[in-house]
Amino acid sequence: MKSSAVYYCKDDWILYFCLINRRHFLFHPYSGNTLSLPKLNQNSEVAAFSDTPTSPSCVVFSVTRGGGNTVCISTCHPTDKEWKNYEFNVLPQAVQFGFKQIAYYEGTFWCLNRRGYLGIFGIEKSAWSILPAPLAAQHPSILYTPKFIAAYEGNVYMVCSFYLKPAIYKLNIEKWHWDFAESLGELSYLANPVNSQIRAKVLGRRREHSIHFSKVLYHGKQIVTYSMSDRRFYPSKKCYDWEDKDAFQNVWIDAPEDTSVFL
Repeated sequence: MKSSAVYYCKDDWILYFCLINRRHFLFHPYSGNTLSLPKLNQNSEVAAFSDTPTSPSCVVFSVTRGGGNTVCISTCHPTDKEWKNYEFNVLPQAVQFGFKQIAYYEGTFWCLNRRGYLGIFGIEKSAWSILPAPLAAQHPSILYTPKFIAAYEGNVYMVCSFYLKPAIYKLNIEKWHWDFAESLGELSYLANPVNSQIRAKVLGRRREHSIHFSKVLYHGKQIVTYSMSDRRFYPSKKCYDWEDKDAFQNVWIDAPEDTSVFL
């Protein structure tokens, strides 16, 4: 997918943004199927989709900063001819530095900006809101640290990748407050600058109760793992540079059940 940026991945489908014609499209790498989306007549910082693109319930979602203290949101179904556009007024700090990642779960897109503010868009009512207390208000030290957001079975998690020890926080939706998560249990956190995911079963050593980073600057293509049980990185190193240079070129994706597609 030359000249295209990876924006999101779900159910083996990848959402791309073509840098030449400025259009989004969905691609299934194992079947080769492609779904073109209508052209969006505005910028798109980050985008995601809710369900398998072939499902009638699938909604593609895009969010970007607008003029002044506004955020511009666009949605469409893969079969639509045009996007629906919305504009909302927000706090200045909620749009500063742009949006970084999106997580989706049961009708809601959770949009994380680079300062740790969390925007929330509900599909049913087309309503936008901002989490009243950003994580940085609770822990100022994480203000400039790279962050990765993911949703799993009704819970929203955020990884803050400190140089020596990453930390995981879980959103308390009832209190709108981030709580420190001591453990992931048997879950694995697959952190990625574009699209992070959480899985219950990941093959390989040190997969459970761990954070896996798909791409680390100056570390080639090797995955870097932080074991919360061992409290150390694999491979071992004093610190890593988490800058997301070339972030839109890699993403986590499930392997196909039929591995003959690789033959």
